[in-house]
Parts: sequence; structure tokens; C-alpha cells
Amino acid sequence: MGVLVMPTFKTSVIHKILVFSLSLGLTFPAVAADFATTQAMGEQDDADSQYRLGFKYYIGKGVEQDYTKAFEWYLKSASQGNAEAQNNLGELYDKGKGVEQDSAKAFEWYLKAAEQGDAKGQFNVGALYHKGEGVEQSDSKAIEWYLKSASQGNNGAKNNLQLLNLNRENRPQNQAKTIEWYQKAARQGNADAQFELGVLYHEGNGMERDYNKAVEWLTKAADQGQAKAQYVLGAMHYFGRGIEQDYTKARGWWQKSAE
Repeated sequence: MGVLVMPTFKTSVIHKILVFSLSLGLTFPAVAADFATTQAMGEQDDADSQYRLGFKYYIGKGVEQDYTKAFEWYLKSASQGNAEAQNNLGELYDKGKGVEQDSAKAFEWYLKAAEQGDAKGQFNVGALYHKGEGVEQSDSKAIEWYLKSASQGNNGAKNNLQLLNLNRENRPQNQAKTIEWYQKAARQGNADAQFELGVLYHEGNGMERDYNKAVEWLTKAADQGQAKAQYVLGAMHYFGRGIEQDYTKARGWWQKSAE
């Protein structure tokens, strides 16, 4: 399933109205005109208000829930280039809410949002490539879009990257982006990323070969129980690559990897 974008209210006119009302000591019933104000602005082709109207109809906030109406307002906003609305419109097509289910249309709108840098849109494009819904299945394309989303902190994209188990066959051609994500995730303590980064340093794949760095990252991953890292680290100790040769430690890491 896709990821729905929750609207933010940091700079909206509606938010300012709400804050002003509360500053006067008014209660929430006194700002019930919120929906009417948003609708009036939406009817004047304000894309942000159209997006908010779509969301209100989607969750039934201040109005009876109506997916068809949500679709109508998201479409108006998305057609004006609002990335959040484009992603959420894709969500409706994806789930078949308020409109006939259409994975190809879902992909089309997710892609529009993704190309504007929307992290959730990027995740959703990756997910459809991953599943092969609405577009030809492609792990490499899925990874490319998951990487874009993960670099913006999307945890779903990070998890799916792990599921795809990035290897030479399905890594995207943009190796620099792959390495960038590995480095960021590794610094955040992701054991799988630490292992992959260690392997890249060991192989000199996309970066200068550095056995010392390889040992450093493999050790971090191995200490977290990453079995593949424990096995490779054992080999590093056995052959004395990037670390003093030590057969006892090699056996120790191999035993851990087999547990």
C-alpha cells in the first residue's frame, strides 16, 4: 500500500485563523468556519486549500467522510502541481477509494510527486516497482527510488532496502548514491548497512580499497550480531587483512556466525 501524506499547518492561512481565534480565548466550536473558509479558498483555485479539503474529506474532519469528494479536491490540487496532493491522489487510485482502482494511474501520480522530491511519493514509486504493480517489476528501479526516499529519512524505504538485500546484480547504476545511503545508515547504527559498507571497502567497489576501514565497519556490524559480518570478519582475522592475523579470533567469529 502507499503512504498517505498528512497535511501540515505551519504557514497556512487556516492555521493563522485558528491561532488568532485561540489567542482571543475562543473555543474550537468558534472556529467551525475552518472548513467553510478552506472550501471558499479552494473554490478560488488555491492549491493548498484544495489539498486540505481533500484530506478533510478523506478522514472526515469537519465534514462527513467522502472518498469521492476527497478524490475531486486532490485532483484539483494535484493538477496544479501540489506534490502532497499528487501522492495522495495516487493513494486513492492505489486503494480504489473514491475512484476505480488503477495501479497504472497510481504510479503516474506517485511519480509526479516523487519527481518533485516528495519522500512519500518516492517510497510509493519504489513500492510499485518492487511489487510490479502499475509498472513493470524492477528491483533496480525500486532501489533507486527507495534510496531517494531513505536519504530523506523515510523508514519504510530503509526497511524495504534491507528486504531487497542490495547486491551487485540489483544495485542501481548510480553507485555513489548507494554508497551515500550506506554511509548514512551505517552511522545511524544500521548493522546491514555497516556490513555492506565494510564489504565495499574490502572490495574497493565504488571507493578506494581500505582493509582497515573494512574491518572497522564489519566489526560494528558483527558486534550487533550480523552473521554475514561475523563470518567475513573471521576471514579478515584469518588472512590478516586490515588487522593482525589471529586464527583464534577467526574461529571465534566463525562460531558466532554459525550460532
